[in-house]
Amino acid sequence: MARIDIQSLKDKEVELIYIAANLKEAKEVEKILMSSTIDYALSIESFDKVMGNVVSVEYKGLFFYVLQGQGKYCKGLLKKAGFIKEWND
Repeated sequence: MARIDIQSLKDKEVELIYIAANLKEAKEVEKILMSSTIDYALSIESFDKVMGNVVSVEYKGLFFYVLQGQGKYCKGLLKKAGFIKEWND
C-alpha cells in the first residue's frame, strides 16, 4: 500500500498516528508504513508546543493519518521502531 491523497479520506473516519517534525523523520515513518502495507495520508498542519509552562510556540509538522481501526496497529509499529516513546492503547 502507499500514501494516498488526504482528500480521498474526507468522508471516512481517520486517526492521527504521528506528527513528524522534520523531513528525515517523515521519510523513516513512511518507510515503516509502506513496508507494512498500510495506506496513509499526509497533511502539513500547525500545532502548538508549550515551552516551560509559559510560552506557547507554533510549529508546522507533517501529520500522518490512517483509517480508524488501523491506528492501534500503526502506533504499535512506530513504538517498536522507537518513534513513539510512551503510548497506552
